[in-house]
Amino acid sequence: MKLKEVEGLLLSIRSHDHNTGNGEFRRKEAHMKHLLKVPEAASRLNLSVKTTWKMVYGRKFDIVRIGRSVRITAESIDELIDDGTIPADRDYDGDDEDDHEDE
Repeated sequence: MKLKEVEGLLLSIRSHDHNTGNGEFRRKEAHMKHLLKVPEAASRLNLSVKTTWKMVYGRKFDIVRIGRSVRITAESIDELIDDGTIPADRDYDGDDEDDHEDE
């Protein structure tokens, strides 16, 4: 098998189209996950490597094991950031009368 054929197999998946039921096949792009090493994930989150390892052991991330190596999916880091994001109060004008004493 030639290298181009192997690349083509890796980049596409053939799946049965269950909507038509007539055995037609359609081409789907393979979903390739972006994987990060623990130090890379720590850097992206601005955390120490030790803290990131604790989060790995606490199953805060989706991980992929490749032999003894551990990789963290970029998607799980994005989800962690999204879940922890508190939206800003855009209506806040910075002048809260209850917090100030009259001088």
